[in-house]
Amino acid sequence: MTLIDRIERTTGVPGLAGLLADLAPADLRSLLLEVHRRQAAKLSPAQVLKQYKRDRFTRAATVDPEVHAEYDLFAYKTLREKGYTPVELSPVSPLGTVSVLSGTGQNRVVTTARGTEVMADSTNTLALESAVRRHGRQQVRLCASHRMVRAQPFPEGWSSHFRLLALTIAGRDEGSFLFETNSLFTQLSAMITLLGHLQDIQANITVLDETRRATLQSRVLDPLRQAFPQVKVDFDDEREKGREYYVDACFELIAGGISLADGGFTTWTRQLLGNAKERLLTGGLGLDLMHAKFGPRRADLYP
Repeated sequence: MTLIDRIERTTGVPGLAGLLADLAPADLRSLLLEVHRRQAAKLSPAQVLKQYKRDRFTRAATVDPEVHAEYDLFAYKTLREKGYTPVELSPVSPLGTVSVLSGTGQNRVVTTARGTEVMADSTNTLALESAVRRHGRQQVRLCASHRMVRAQPFPEGWSSHFRLLALTIAGRDEGSFLFETNSLFTQLSAMITLLGHLQDIQANITVLDETRRATLQSRVLDPLRQAFPQVKVDFDDEREKGREYYVDACFELIAGGISLADGGFTTWTRQLLGNAKERLLTGGLGLDLMHAKFGPRRADLYP
């Protein structure tokens, strides 16, 4: 018997989940708000504190917020110089932002009673913002440093919430794979610069369309090697993660043997705008992980 079966049997309402799912969104929100109001009314301060201490979603982060603040200032200044516009995103996004665009299960995000979901992947939300801002052939480059909350179980020692620096470049197909190679070079250059205080950086690019390998080699890998001779830049043909998620090509950035950043091309803006010519490159840098493993970036050493 599943959990839903047990609940429906306990309430004596067969098909309860289906009945609720078929309600008009506004009616469902009103019902859930009343349920949560009644549940909250039964709680004491001691019970609220008890949940705060034991709930994996509510624990405070372990990274010093000053470290995040100083790095964000550096990152935003660096990214503005490369044409990105910083965005302060809402803590919530529309229901289905992650699952509808990326195919990830809805149970991997924290859904609210008001028809929204707590931010689980800011690259999805930047895709929404890019779709709002896209006009003609003008590119939209956005970035956001934001705290994510994810609902899936994590290994012991991992947190259910973490800070991510997300970057996106949205635009129109320019033909000859020009948008893809130019944006990929731009995005990887920006992210390598953001990791400039670290040692042993690797930039791995995985080709998802083999007809594009030679073009990626000449327009992305070779120029990156020339621009950043201290970075190991290569193809990664062994990567399996994200092959059903990204299109054309994806990338991973590693420092000291630890994967810190990931990204690639997606179909999200073409889905949102109903236009097959739309293109979107995404990328995310795990800030909590970077600071925990390598310590804060010291401005006195790396102005």
